[in-house]
Amino acid sequence: MPHTYQYRAWALPGFQWLLYHCRCHYRGSIYQPGELIPTPSGLCQCSNGTVKCDEPATPSAVHACPEGKEYFDCRFPDPALPAGGINCETTCANLAMNFTCAPSSPCISGCVCAAGMAEHKGKCYVPESCPCIWKDWEYLSGEVIATPCYTCVCRRGMFNCTYYPCPAVCTIYGDRHYHSFDGLEYDYVSDCQVFLLKTTDDSDISVISQNKKCFDNDIVCSKSVLISVGDTEIYLNDTPYKQKRSGFFLENKPTYQLWKAGYYTVVYFPEEDVTVLWDQKTTIHIKVGPQWKNKLSGLCGNFDKCTSNDMTTSNNLEVRNAQVFGDSWALGQCEDPVEAMKPCEAHQNKFPYAKKECSILYSDVFAPCRNVIDVTSFAKNCHEDTCNCNLGGDCECLCTSVAAYAYKCCQEGVSIHWRSPTVCALDCEYYNEGLGDGPYMLANYGQSGLILGVNMTSRSVFSLPKSNIHGKIFFNFMITPGLFKEKTSSLALVSLESAERPNYFLYVRDNDALSLELWKANAAFQQKATFFHHQSLWIPGYSAFELYSRKGFFIVVTDSAVKASKYDDSEEFKQSSSFSIEEIQAAVPYRRACEWRYEPCTTPCFKTCSDPEALACKFLPPVEGCLPYCPKNMILDEVTLKCVYPEDCVPLIPTEPALISPVTTSDIIPTTGLECEPQQFDPVYNCSQYICLNMEWTFYNWSLNCPMDLQMPDCGFRGRPVQVNTDLCCPEWECPCRCSMLSELSIITFDGNNAALYSMASYILVRIPGESIVVHIEKCSMNQNGNSFKKLVSSGRISGLCFKKLNVTTSVHKILVNRVARKVEVDSIAVPLPFASRELFIEDSGTMYVINTPAGLVVKWAHLTGIIDIHFGFQFNFSSYTEGLCGICNDNPDDDLKMQNGTIITNMEDIELFIQSWEIEKSFEVTMRRPVRNCTEHDCSHCIELLNRDIFFSCHDKVSPKDFCEKMWINYTYFWNYQCDAISAYVALCNKFDICIEWRTPDYCPLNCPEGKEYQPCVRPCEARTCLNKWFYGYSSCLDLREDCVCKNGTVLHRPDKTQCIPERECVCTDREGQPRTAGEIWNGGVDECALYKCLENGSIVPVEPDCEEDPSPTCEREAEVLMGIVDKLTCCSKEVCGCDMTLCETAIPACTDSQKLIVGFSHLSCCPQYKCECDPVKCPIIPIPECHVDQFMIQVRQGEPCCFYPFCVCESCMEPIPLCTDGEFLTVDLNTTHSCCPQYYCVCEPDLCPTPLLHCAEDMNLVKENVSGQCCPIWHCECNCENLIMPTCEVGEFATIDHTFQSDCGCVQYLCEKDDVCVFQQVSVLNPGQSMIKYLEGDFCYTIECQEEKDNLTGFLTLNITMVNCSKECDVNQIYIPSPSDFDCCGACRNVSCKFYMENGTSVIYEVGSRWNYNCTTYECVKTNEGAMILNYSMVCPPFNETECKMNEGVVKLYNEGCCKICKREERICQKVIIKSIIRRQDCVSQSSINVASCDGKCPSATIYNVNVESHLRFCKCCRENGIRNLTVPLHCSGNGTEIMYTLQEPIDCTCQWN
Repeated sequence: MPHTYQYRAWALPGFQWLLYHCRCHYRGSIYQPGELIPTPSGLCQCSNGTVKCDEPATPSAVHACPEGKEYFDCRFPDPALPAGGINCETTCANLAMNFTCAPSSPCISGCVCAAGMAEHKGKCYVPESCPCIWKDWEYLSGEVIATPCYTCVCRRGMFNCTYYPCPAVCTIYGDRHYHSFDGLEYDYVSDCQVFLLKTTDDSDISVISQNKKCFDNDIVCSKSVLISVGDTEIYLNDTPYKQKRSGFFLENKPTYQLWKAGYYTVVYFPEEDVTVLWDQKTTIHIKVGPQWKNKLSGLCGNFDKCTSNDMTTSNNLEVRNAQVFGDSWALGQCEDPVEAMKPCEAHQNKFPYAKKECSILYSDVFAPCRNVIDVTSFAKNCHEDTCNCNLGGDCECLCTSVAAYAYKCCQEGVSIHWRSPTVCALDCEYYNEGLGDGPYMLANYGQSGLILGVNMTSRSVFSLPKSNIHGKIFFNFMITPGLFKEKTSSLALVSLESAERPNYFLYVRDNDALSLELWKANAAFQQKATFFHHQSLWIPGYSAFELYSRKGFFIVVTDSAVKASKYDDSEEFKQSSSFSIEEIQAAVPYRRACEWRYEPCTTPCFKTCSDPEALACKFLPPVEGCLPYCPKNMILDEVTLKCVYPEDCVPLIPTEPALISPVTTSDIIPTTGLECEPQQFDPVYNCSQYICLNMEWTFYNWSLNCPMDLQMPDCGFRGRPVQVNTDLCCPEWECPCRCSMLSELSIITFDGNNAALYSMASYILVRIPGESIVVHIEKCSMNQNGNSFKKLVSSGRISGLCFKKLNVTTSVHKILVNRVARKVEVDSIAVPLPFASRELFIEDSGTMYVINTPAGLVVKWAHLTGIIDIHFGFQFNFSSYTEGLCGICNDNPDDDLKMQNGTIITNMEDIELFIQSWEIEKSFEVTMRRPVRNCTEHDCSHCIELLNRDIFFSCHDKVSPKDFCEKMWINYTYFWNYQCDAISAYVALCNKFDICIEWRTPDYCPLNCPEGKEYQPCVRPCEARTCLNKWFYGYSSCLDLREDCVCKNGTVLHRPDKTQCIPERECVCTDREGQPRTAGEIWNGGVDECALYKCLENGSIVPVEPDCEEDPSPTCEREAEVLMGIVDKLTCCSKEVCGCDMTLCETAIPACTDSQKLIVGFSHLSCCPQYKCECDPVKCPIIPIPECHVDQFMIQVRQGEPCCFYPFCVCESCMEPIPLCTDGEFLTVDLNTTHSCCPQYYCVCEPDLCPTPLLHCAEDMNLVKENVSGQCCPIWHCECNCENLIMPTCEVGEFATIDHTFQSDCGCVQYLCEKDDVCVFQQVSVLNPGQSMIKYLEGDFCYTIECQEEKDNLTGFLTLNITMVNCSKECDVNQIYIPSPSDFDCCGACRNVSCKFYMENGTSVIYEVGSRWNYNCTTYECVKTNEGAMILNYSMVCPPFNETECKMNEGVVKLYNEGCCKICKREERICQKVIIKSIIRRQDCVSQSSINVASCDGKCPSATIYNVNVESHLRFCKCCRENGIRNLTVPLHCSGNGTEIMYTLQEPIDCTCQWN
C-alpha cells in the first residue's frame, strides 16, 4: 500500500489556490507538482501538495530473480553494480550506443545482471558476446554479413562495417514500372523503343526495350530488348516458331556470355561488368558494376547515388514529369497514352479481385521481407496493374507485380516461397517428363526366367537368367517417351533407356542385333531407338515392342540372343516377343523420380557437361525457376536435360535457331522464315497442324473432318462411355459392357437395366461357355464390435441380407471367395494370394479382390462396401454368349432380362420371375413380387427432396434424381425406410462418372472403419500401399471412384489380405505367426519350446541365444512354499521362483449349513488355501415384507437358521431424553409428532431472554458480541480498538506528540497538541526562526515579516518582526510594472512590453514585439526576451555588384532592399530560336569543328484554373517547340578508314509557344 507524507498548503485571506497546483516540501527541498522524487526505498511523487511513495519492502522479503540475475535493493546498494538499479542497468543496447547513466537518475529496485554482464531481452551476456540487430534479425557476436557492397562483423552489440564500391540494379516490369539505379520509382507508359541505359562516355553501351502487345486486346505481354556494346548487338525477342536452344551456357564469346538461368535469359559482358536479365515477358533487370557511377543516362537514371536528378532528359534537363522524361529517351514519335489515371476507379468491378489477390504482399508469406524492402509501391503497382489488365490478362499482371517484389527480396538474401497451386503456379514437370517411368526389368514370356541384360563393356544386349545378375551386367530400363516424335501417330512411342547409365538407349543395328548406344542428335539414331509399345497385344498383361524404323519387326528373345525379328503368326513368335514389365524391388539410388524442382530464390550455378566444375556460372545472381538436382558423382546434360556421368555427356551441337540471336553491325544476316518442304508439318496444338502443301503452309484441323459422329453416348447408370479407338482427334465412344452389384444388392446389368435381390439364395450373375460367376446372399453376420457386417456400409437392410461369398467356375478350377473371412479356396483348398494357374489370376490388392479368368472376365470386389464390378479383358471373345442376372452384353437393353429357359421378360411386373429363374439353392425368401411404380402415379417427393440437396448437385447432370427415383427408389420398397442405403446407391452411380460426393458425417449415415483406418469418401487407387509393395508402389487407378477405409497417415497395410495398419518402420520383418516386427526386436517364436528370434535391418530373421543373467535364489518364507525352476516365455531364461506345494498343506475343510456357502481364501503368510463358511442369502426362504405403521420401523430378525433374517415392524422406544434448555431458550413439542410413539421435544431460542452483559471496557477498547454455534445467547468480551483514541486536530504552528502520561493495555498511543518553535502569521503562515516572507496587504505598501528567536509569552510562539516599504513607481509608456516574483524581494520593477526607437531628429516611435523596420540601411527588430522587449539591429549586406559588366551585358541596374542594394536584371526571354555550337559524333566519325545547330529555348505561358463544373483544376501549358524543321548536312571525318561522310541532322526553322 502506498504511504503518504502530508504537508499542508496555506493561503492568505482573499487568495484561492487549486490543490493540484500545490508544491511539496520534502527533506528541505521543494518539488513541483508531478515531479518524481528518488528515495532509498524507491520512487515518490509530488501530488496535490503531498509526497506519495510506494510501500517500502521489508528487509526480510525474498525476491526471486531469473537465472543469471540478482536482486538490486536501492536501500542496500551493491557498489559493484550501477547505482540506479534497473533504471541504470548495463544493457547491450546501451553499450552499442555508448550511453551512460545520468548521475541524478532515480534508483529503482529490481533484478539486474551480475557485475560485468550486460542485459539483452531478459538474458545476461558477457559484453563481448552481445548480439546485434540488423533489419529486425538478430545476429550473434562474431557473425558476418557479407554483400557485394559491405562486410559487417558483429562486435559488442554493434556492427563494424567495411564498405566497398557497390554495383547497382535497375528493374523494369509490367508495361510501365521503373526502378532506377538510385532507387527512384516511377511509371512511364509508351509503345516506343526507349533507352533504358545509355553511357555518357565513349564506351558506346546502350540497352533499348519496347513493349509488345499480344493478341487483339492491347495486353502488353512481353518486351523486346536490344543490347548494344561496342560493335556487338544482341536482340532478345519471343518470336513464335523459334525453338529453344539446348543448354544453359548458351554462348561464350570473347565479349559476352549468354545463359539460361531459371526463368531468365542472362546476357553478361565480363569486361564491361554489365548483366541483363530478361524473363521473356515484361521484366528486365540491368546490373552494372561500380565503375559506371556518374557515367550512365536513360530511363534507369544516372547512377550517382542521388534520386532527385534521376529524371534528366536526353537534353540534360531535370524534369519532374515522368511522361516528359520518358518521351525524351524514346526513339521516334510516340503516341500519347490514353487511359484512366486511376485504373481501379475506372474498373471498379476489378478492384475487389485486385485487392484480394495483391494482399499476399501483406500476408505472413512476405513478412520476412517487409522490414528489408518497402512493400508500399509494389502493392500500389499490383493493384493498378491488375485493375488495368483487360480481357483475361489479370493473372499475368498480378503475378508479374508480385514476382518483381519477390525478386527484390531475393537479391537482399530473403527467399520467399510465395507461389502455390492457386497463386501464380509454375510447374517444372516439363523437364521431368523425359525421365520416363521405371526402373523396370523386361522378363520374357516365352523364355521363362530370362530378362534383357546389357554388357557395358561391349554394349551388347542379350538374355540372362534373373538369378545370374552380376558384375557389369545392366538389366534395369527406364521407359521414356520416344526419342523420335511422330506427330501423326496415335500409337504409344517409347524408348528404352538404361537406368544405370542415363543417356544410353536400346538401339537396333542394321544386322537386327540390339545394343546400348549413347544418345545422338540425328534423326536416324532416334528412329532406331524408338519403338511402338503394344500392351496386351497377344498375351494379356504382356507387352510387345515393335521397331519404329522397320514396321512389322519386334524385339524377340531366344535361348542365346536378343534381336529384331519379323512378325510371323506362330505361337512361338508371340511368346518370344512378349515381355512382362516388372518393377524392381529397390529403386536405383541415382535415378530420382524428380530431378527438376522449382526454387523461389537460389543461385542457378550447377555442374553441367559444358561447365563440369560450375566455375563459369559463379557470377549469376540468385533467381527463381526450375533447377536440376543431380547426385554428387553426376552432372547435368544440357541436351537431354538428365543427370549423367561426365563421360556420358552428349556433345553440344546447335542444330536449331537460337532464342537469342547475337549479330554484329559489320555482318548482319537477314532472318528468313522456316523452309517449307513437302512431307513436313509444324504442330500448333493437338489435332490442328500446319501442313506443307504446294510449298506453302496450310492450317488443317483433323477434328473437323472425322469420318463419323464424335458425340459421346448417354450410358445411364453404367457410367462414363469408353473410347474404343486410339485416335485422339477422332475418338469413337461406346457404353462400357460392365455389370455392377451395389452394396444394397441392386444390380446394374451389362446394358443398363436394373434389378434387386431380396432372398437368401445363390444367384448366377454371369455365365459364358466354360465359366460362370455365382453370388451367395446370406444373413448379415455380427463382427467383433457387435455391429452387423452390413452396417459397415449403411444403416442395415430390413432383410438383413449381405453379399458375402462369390463362386467363380472355370473349365479347370472352382474358386470360392469369402469376403467376410478374407479367404480364397481353389478346388476346396485354401490358397494364399496372389494365385495364378492356367491364365487364372486372383489377387488381394488390400482394397479389393481382383480376379482375371482364362476367358477374359475381370471381377473386382471391394472389401468394404461389397460392390462388385464385372467387365471384360482384352482377350475376351465378344462373340461369346453372356447370360445371367447381368444380362446379355450386346448394347440392347430389350433382351437383358432373359430367363434360363430363354423367355425374355418385357413386362417389368414379371421381373421377379427373371430373378427367380437364376436362383440356386434358395433357403429363405424375404419379399414377394416387386410392384411396378412410377413417379407420375406415385409420390417420389421424398426421394427427390433427398437428392436435391446442394451436396448432390454436381451429379445431377450425370445421374438425374428423377431417373434414380423412378427407376430404382420407387420400385424398391426397402429404400423407402432406409435412406442411407438409397443415398449410398445413388453416390455409387455418381462415382462411375468420377464425381466425388462427401455426404456421410459422423451423425448421418456414418461408415465405421476398422481400428487404424479412416474413412475417405473418394478413393481412386485399386491397390493399397502395403509393407510388401511400399518400395515400388505405383498409383494404379481404378476405373471408378469408391468410398473406402484407408490406413491413417503415416501407416501402411501389413499384408494385403489383412486389415492391420502399421507404421512403415515395423515393416522390416514378419514372424511365422504373421505378426510384424521392427528392426532389432527379439521375440519367442517357439511353439512347444522356447526359441528366440531377432529381426535384422535387412529384413532377415535369425535365431539368437538367450541373454540370461544368474539371479540369486529367492527366499521362500510363506507356509508350504518351495523353490521351483521355470523358463521365462519372453526371455527363454531359466529362473527359480517360489511355488506352492499343496502336499504340505494340512487345512481342514469345514462343514457348512444349508444357508451357508464355502469360501476359499488365501493369506499372505501361507500359500495354502483358507476355508470358511459364509452366509449365502440366496439360500434363505423368501418371506413377504410386512407393511409397518407410520410410528413403526422395520428390523431384520434372525429366526431358525443363523444366516437368515426376516423383516419385523416394531415401535421405536423413546430413547432420546427430553432436552435441557440453556439461557435464552424455552422447551416446546413438535405438534406433528404428538400422535407418534415418541413425541419430539426441542428448545426454541428467544434472544430477549438472554441476560444483560456486566462487562465494562477501557477507553481504547470496544465491547464485542460473539455468537456461538449451538448456543442461544452470545458471549461478550473487550477487544482493543486504538481508533477510539481520536487524533487531536492541531492549530497552525502546533504539532501532535505522544501523551506519555496515557497508559494502555492494548499498546495504543494517545496524542496531544504542543506549540512548535515557529512563528505564526495570521493563523495561516508558518515561519521558521530567521525565515522571512513578503506580503502586500494594502495599496503599494509591502510588508516584510521576519521570525525571530524570542518567545512570545502571550501566544506561546516565536515573536514576529514586521517592517513596511512603499513600492510605488512610475513606468515609461512602453513599460508595465511587474511585482517581485520572489518571496525575498519586496518591490518589483518596470519591464518593457514594446520597443521605443529614437530617430535622428530626437523623436521616438513605439514598435510592438515582432516588428521589423529599416532605417539608414540598417535593419531593426523588436524582440521579446526574459528581461522584456529590446531592439536588435544589424546592417544590410549586399552581394558584390559590377555595374559596368551589367550594362555591357544589356542588363538594367535595379535597386532593392529599399534602395540599399543594386542588382542586374534581364528581361525574361520568350520562346525563340537559339544557336548552339557542338561537335557532332557518329561512332568513329566526328566533325572537324563546332557546328552551329539551332534549337528552341525560352519561356511560354502556363496556368491552372479551377473549374467548378467538374470540381477539378484544369491545367493549361504551352511549350517552346519547333515550328517546322529542315535538314542540315555536315561533313564528318572517320578515323577508322580515313574517309569523310556526310551526316544529315534536323534543326527547327522557327520556334513558337505551342499547346503541349
